[in-house]
Amino acid sequence: MTAKLKLIAAATVLVSACANDPVRDVTAADGTKEAISPAQSELEDTAWRLVEIRPADGTVMIPQDRSAYTLVLGIDGTALLEIDCNRGNGKWSSGATGRIEFGPIATTRALCPSGSLHDSFLATIERVTDYTIVDEHLLLTAGPEGNIMEFEHAAQPPVAATVLGSEIRTDDAGEMQAAILKALFERYEAERGITVTDAEIDAFIAHLDRVKLADLAEQRARLAEIDRRLQSGDIDASEREALRAERDGIAEFLSNMRDEQPLSAEETAQVAEMRRAFAREMILHWKLNRALYQQYGGRIAGQQLGPEPLDAYREFLEEQRAEGAFAIMRPDFEREFWRYFTDDSLHSFQEPQSGVQGGPFDSPPWSP
Repeated sequence: MTAKLKLIAAATVLVSACANDPVRDVTAADGTKEAISPAQSELEDTAWRLVEIRPADGTVMIPQDRSAYTLVLGIDGTALLEIDCNRGNGKWSSGATGRIEFGPIATTRALCPSGSLHDSFLATIERVTDYTIVDEHLLLTAGPEGNIMEFEHAAQPPVAATVLGSEIRTDDAGEMQAAILKALFERYEAERGITVTDAEIDAFIAHLDRVKLADLAEQRARLAEIDRRLQSGDIDASEREALRAERDGIAEFLSNMRDEQPLSAEETAQVAEMRRAFAREMILHWKLNRALYQQYGGRIAGQQLGPEPLDAYREFLEEQRAEGAFAIMRPDFEREFWRYFTDDSLHSFQEPQSGVQGGPFDSPPWSP
């Protein structure tokens, strides 16, 4: 999971006066012409770090670490965000001086610690309509109530890579890899019409519930087995100690399950929404893997989230690189990017299933 600030009183009068700013043309990555206003030119290719959020009620929210909340406005209209423990991306545009808006912002879904401004940051920035720059600070105004986000200039990291015409600025090789894969896989899914239905999400959630019930039954059976073993006299001291430690862990797990507090209606709705979002991502990931495996074949690596067509990943990415879909600027980042797909020591491979068409992707893992 952003915000935009409204013009402060002294600057608001500029908005209507500048509504007819002249524009300039730039060439987008796909070769088309885009009209860019002087206002957008003023903001593009800039990076900002959050100073504070000032709701209309007079409170002030100050981040413990300004560098954990950043906003980068790219020259191609891409907005990149760091929001405490999550990262986000979306689109931004400014049609006139003092005006700015953000498109939908997609974020990672980590649960940030207590005291985080993550939720306030996102709730504010997605409603931003106006901006002004005062003493090299960017002020974004959101909503009719006029909540304000104040940012200071931040040094941008160098361009680590480009993907589908967009720059990736980061000092983290893992973040670069994730951004490249996300962009390429999303385009691949769109080109092949890979989608997820509500019925599939319902089936996946039912599968999760079945797995949970089976796991609880397995844990209870193991607890009973351990109790029988501890009551017997044919185990030595070291085994008895190990069994007692295992028993304590299982007993604590089952106790926590029993002691879970009932959720409010709002909390229940939030959990349901998160489960559906998780289900959608898992199903989409499985369908992507199936499509790549059917196209390229190769070896399958066993992963916690299911079978992974590692050789197909590599062939797909090599093709994309050859076609110019992405390029990595830093040699050390390039080595790190490819290591996952080329170093067999990082993976455990499944045995090939001779004579079986489709193999591990014959049927969805969430099927009854």
